Amino acid sequence: MKKFAFIIAAMLGIASTSYAQGPYVQLGTGFLLGVNENMGSKINDTPTSYKERVISGSFGKGLPFGINVGYFINKNIAFELGIGYRLGLKQNLAEINSNRSDTLFGTILTSTSTTNITGKSSGLSLSPRVMITSDINEKMGLYTKIGLVFPTLGKLVTNNEETESMSTVGASASTNTTVIVNEIKGRMAVGYMGSLGVYYKLSDRLDVWGELTGQNLRIKGKSSEYSTYTINGADVLTLASTDAYDTKVEFENELTNNSNNEIFNPNFKPSEAKNEVSTKSNFSNIGIGLGVSFHF
Repeated sequence: MKKFAFIIAAMLGIASTSYAQGPYVQLGTGFLLGVNENMGSKINDTPTSYKERVISGSFGKGLPFGINVGYFINKNIAFELGIGYRLGLKQNLAEINSNRSDTLFGTILTSTSTTNITGKSSGLSLSPRVMITSDINEKMGLYTKIGLVFPTLGKLVTNNEETESMSTVGASASTNTTVIVNEIKGRMAVGYMGSLGVYYKLSDRLDVWGELTGQNLRIKGKSSEYSTYTINGADVLTLASTDAYDTKVEFENELTNNSNNEIFNPNFKPSEAKNEVSTKSNFSNIGIGLGVSFHF
C-alpha cells in the first residue's frame, strides 16, 4: 500500500501537461487470468490407491469488453465510470474417477464412475474510478486507476456430468449417465480494482493505451436452480415426482430448525426451495488491457 501511494505521489509530482479539462470516452478489451484459490478436488480412487489434489482457479478469468466514460477535472486527474462485460472461461471444479470391486453375496461386483464438474460465469459490472495521469514526453504518458467494482448482471453456471457403470462376472455392464446444469445467482457485492498503464497520443483528441489491471472480488450466492437435469437422456425436471426441494436452493447466512432443510427440520416442505448456507465464490483476476481514447 505504501509503494502504491508513493507511485501516485511521484506521478503527481512530475506531472507536466496531460489533457485539457473535459470529457472522454475509452473503448477497450484484453485478457484476464484468475487469481487462484482452492476451487475443488481431483480424485483418483482405485482398489490399490487413492490420490487427491487441489484444483485451483477463479471464476474471474475471461475476455473483457468495456467502455469508460470520464471527465478530467484538471490536466492530470479524471473521474470515470467503467461499464464492462466479461465473457467467462470454463473453470474446473471437480474431477472424480473411481474404480472399485466388492464382493456381495459371493458375487464380485465391479463399479466405475466418472464425475466432471465445471463452472463458467459471464456478466456485466459497473466501476467508478479515479484516474491520475502524467506525461513522459509530448506523445507518451503514464496513468494509474483505482476504484470499486459492482457486479450488476450475470450468473454462474455449473455443469455436472456423471457416468456410473456396474457389472458382475459374466454379465453385461449397466451404465447410467446423469447431466445437471445449475444456474446460480449472486447477492449484491462490492470489490475493488486497480490498473497501471501507458498511453500514446495520436492527436489532441485520440490516443491508444495499454495497461496491467486487476480486481479483488468475491460474490456470495443468493439462489440456484437446475436448468437441465437428465438421466440417460430422460428429462427429470418434467416429471411430476420432481419437487422444488430437489432442484432449487435459497442460500441463507445460517440454518436453523425453521430452515427448509431436512437435516435440521423434520417438517421441511418438499414443494419449496431447499435452504443451504451461502458461501463466497472467487472472481478475482489480473490481466492486460488495451484500447483507444477519444477526447472531446
